[in-house]
Parts: sequence; C-alpha cells; structure tokens
Amino acid sequence: MAFPVHDASGVYRAIYRLVRIMRPFCFRVDAHDAYRVPVTGGVILASNHTHGFEVFAMGLSCHRQIHFMAKKELFDIHPWLTYLIKGAGAFPVRRGQGDKTALETAVEVLHQGKALGIYPEGTRHPALARGKSGTVRTAMMAGVPVLPVGVAGTREAAARIFKPQRRGVITVRYGEPITFTGDPQDPVAVQRATTEVMVALAGLLPPPMRGVYANGDLAMTDET
Repeated sequence: MAFPVHDASGVYRAIYRLVRIMRPFCFRVDAHDAYRVPVTGGVILASNHTHGFEVFAMGLSCHRQIHFMAKKELFDIHPWLTYLIKGAGAFPVRRGQGDKTALETAVEVLHQGKALGIYPEGTRHPALARGKSGTVRTAMMAGVPVLPVGVAGTREAAARIFKPQRRGVITVRYGEPITFTGDPQDPVAVQRATTEVMVALAGLLPPPMRGVYANGDLAMTDET
C-alpha cells in the first residue's frame, strides 16, 4: 500500500513564505532556465545532493511544489518534524532496501500530475557518484519525463548562514526534460537511461562537482 501523500498546500506555503523571509539573512538563489519545468503534469526533478539546502533552493526557484523522497530516518527524529516533512508533501524511502512502498508512492504522485524530487545518487556526495536506477525505473513506470537539475554552492551557503554581508550564492540550473519509453524491467535499457540522466546532470554542474561523469560519458557502469 502506498504511503499517503498529503495535499500539503497549507504547510508548504507556510514553509515557503518563512524561507523567503529568512533568505536575505541566509543565502541567495541564482536560478537558470526554470521555465523548462513543465507547468502541469507529472515530472521527476533529478538533482545532485551535497547538502540539505537543495530542497530550499529548488523550492524557491521552481514554479511548482516539489514532492521529495526523503530518507526514512528523518521521519523518526521527532513527531513535529515528521508532521512538517509529511505536511510539505515528502514521503519516506528506505535507502538501499528496494523500497516497494516508496516506489508505489512515487508513481502515484506522478500519476496525480505532481512534480517529484529525487536524488539519483541515493545519498550526499560532494561530487557526482554513480547514479542508481530508481529514478529512471520510476519515470518509465509512470510514463513521465526526467528533468536534471544541477545545484551548486549549498555547502558554502550553509557555512555562511546568518551572515548577510557574506551570504553564499546557490546556483540552480534546470536542464531539458528527457523522456524514456523503455521497459523498466530491462536492465540494459535502464542502465543506459540512467547514464544519460547523470551525464546531462553533470553538464549542469561546475567541473569540480561532476565526479565520475567528468568526462561526459560513463556508459554501462551505472548501478541497476
């Protein structure tokens, strides 16, 4: 049974307004090509992950509410935090366990015509690590495009938080949507599609953050 996704509009708007109020004291967001995010319909926003600030940077620069997959451990810290995370439209995923419930919830979110945020690497890395197959499998199952998003400067911005004179700049670059029609059970098709997404994502990042995709090609080596 899929995890119940909250409508979240009230909580999301409250958090959004609070972050906008606090932003002048925390960081500046420099967004590029956000118009590429479809106005309606299901879409996966696939971003790199170096710090928790990606959520705020993407939320402030995107014209749609993004429903994020979040590691289950966050839902176990405190009831109030769980309320806020769920209220903002996020849902838990058990990393590294082939979480069927999370996959069902993700597909349901996309079938509802919503935007889903996923970190293809699965966890934080200062530079891109090999992408995992879940992002592409979800897109193929739901029949929606994947839009790569490169986010840079989050760790530096976090180090300067509440220092208005020295606040950091977070750069968010939105790529072109990529559509896949392959079989989500075909490991070769999934592997190639995953590499395509990750190479496109690398192209949106500064060279030092491109990691294993620095050469622009890592065919047949992504995880399935």
